[in-house]
Amino acid sequence: MERFAVKGIFVDTPTPDTLRVRDGYMLCEDGRCGAFRERAPAGMAVDDHSEQIITPGCGDLHLPA
Repeated sequence: MERFAVKGIFVDTPTPDTLRVRDGYMLCEDGRCGAFRERAPAGMAVDDHSEQIITPGCGDLHLPA
């Protein structure tokens, strides 16, 4: 079982009219990421991407001009 946390600035849209920006840790286990925490659990490996924006995959990031 592989467990680690990714640290960064996470941007997502939980509803169509809401943009959420959170700084913290996404917990990942066995190839799946899901739980967001303000702190990583003690002893968990951390993949540090501080100051970088992380968005969900397969999202349409199209911004009309």
